[in-house]
Amino acid sequence: MRTRLIIGYAAVASAVPYLTLKGCWLAGVPVGLNDRGMLDDHTLFVANAVTAGMQLVGALLALGFTHRWGRRIPAWLVAFPMWVGTGLLAPIGVSVVLVLATRGLPPEGALQNWVYLVVYGGFSIQGVLLALAFLHYARDRWPGLFADRAERPGPTRALQVLLARVAACIAAVTAAVELYWGLGGPAGLPDGTPATSTFVVNAALTLAAAAGLLAMAHRRRPFGAALIVTWIGSGAMFGWGLWAFVRLLHGTALDTGQAEPGILDAVDALKVLAAVLIGTVSAFLLVERQAVAEAPVDRVEAGAGTR
Repeated sequence: MRTRLIIGYAAVASAVPYLTLKGCWLAGVPVGLNDRGMLDDHTLFVANAVTAGMQLVGALLALGFTHRWGRRIPAWLVAFPMWVGTGLLAPIGVSVVLVLATRGLPPEGALQNWVYLVVYGGFSIQGVLLALAFLHYARDRWPGLFADRAERPGPTRALQVLLARVAACIAAVTAAVELYWGLGGPAGLPDGTPATSTFVVNAALTLAAAAGLLAMAHRRRPFGAALIVTWIGSGAMFGWGLWAFVRLLHGTALDTGQAEPGILDAVDALKVLAAVLIGTVSAFLLVERQAVAEAPVDRVEAGAGTR
């Protein structure tokens, strides 16, 4: 319990620099900005308020994962924001390491360089700590999900397998396109969009989610490993695919993309669709698995004997 408390409070502490920075910008203080005009952009003001709110939710989740009152939170109210949050933070952590190792800090533009370290460094640390806290929490609240045991197929298995295959096909298409972009292919990208390691990271997470879901749907072991990669990969697909649509609503001082929808936006839309399918199938799988784990032994054996 003490270890969980340390992890939880460390996750909260990792959010403080980011929240402080966002608070300054919302109050009109141009800390870390080379372009003071960004503070007058109403769209950026809303974006800053939304992202600050997301960080507060992450901090509250970290506390819930490490205190007894957290077990009274409805499962969906824990799972959905954590799914999206993990998906948003995981690619950042991987990309930050790759970028710093290969290119170092980017040249200063609208933001001063130290802001990147505070923001993305904090995201990376918080992502790791939140994942650890949630893993402890999930093992404690839903121990049946992580048991490495053979399973009999549930009543919806055929539908689960079908939807898993559909989702995997869609995911494979989007991963192939993003891998092409990540390796330098220009077709379909808005003018001026560079080939970055982010595309490669996104493609890898997408393929991991598809492979993990197929493994779970076919009841392959170890289930826990498949669940983790599916969770992180599909969360990244959903979170970043949905976030990308913000640029279609209104241009901002940080927006360098195209104004009209294009192939990049179609790929993001397909990723969201695939992520929703993966999340739906995973939810059925987890609910059935936990129900079996919680059922009395004689009832489970009786059910098995009628098949």
